[in-house]
Amino acid sequence: MSRLQKQRALARGANIARYSVSLARGLAVLQAFSPGRPTFGISELATLLDMSGATVHRYVRTLEQLGYL
Repeated sequence: MSRLQKQRALARGANIARYSVSLARGLAVLQAFSPGRPTFGISELATLLDMSGATVHRYVRTLEQLGYL
């Protein structure tokens, strides 16, 4: 399983007890960015992470407000 496939599975919850899906999704958004890929559009990021555009927009906005992006 590739790193991206693992991130997608974990961001969906992957049936793990005592697991925060919301935290996993936020971290998946952060992990998508790299020095070689510092910017994304919302729809592009949503497709990459297999999330809805609205969900990605909320996470990106929150991470921006907290200073992570």
